[in-house]
Amino acid sequence: MSSAPATVAPSPTTLTPPDVPVGTGRHVAAVSVSGPVERTTRAPQARYGKAVLAAAQQLEKALHQPSLYDEVLGLLARRGHAVPEAVLARDVSRRYEPSAEVEAVWTELYSGDPDNELARLGEALTDVAELVWRWRNDHLVATRRAMGSKTGTGGSAGVAWLEKRAQKNVFPELWTARSHV
Repeated sequence: MSSAPATVAPSPTTLTPPDVPVGTGRHVAAVSVSGPVERTTRAPQARYGKAVLAAAQQLEKALHQPSLYDEVLGLLARRGHAVPEAVLARDVSRRYEPSAEVEAVWTELYSGDPDNELARLGEALTDVAELVWRWRNDHLVATRRAMGSKTGTGGSAGVAWLEKRAQKNVFPELWTARSHV
């Protein structure tokens, strides 16, 4: 004895997954309450547009604010260390470029009292940099394992791009100064 499934009236309500990439412009699969999969051309940005715009504006604003490292270099200068004015007055929205003079400041700090608060600050930043490096490498390995050398998210070079990023040190002079101590 088989019983016939109960019929459910089709519902116009569809559920769009919340994890749909915003701004993709592609069709989004949606599941109707009645069960069959439908296709809708409703762009995700119509639903998430304001939140994405607000986040983009916050990121743009943050890009033009000094980084943690910029603030630390300012502290070193205020404490009398020879941080070049060009480093202190740089355009903070551009990538930081290592400075031989900043490396010399960290070398001087690392050569002195290891309990000095600025030397300890350098060590704390080095701990953060190490965690960033570990995360980048873990991400690289996971991505390499999951997708090989395919094109990455948003059309990036994927694993090749991640490999390049994994080679870059956060707070570079903290690492290079150690060669001079």
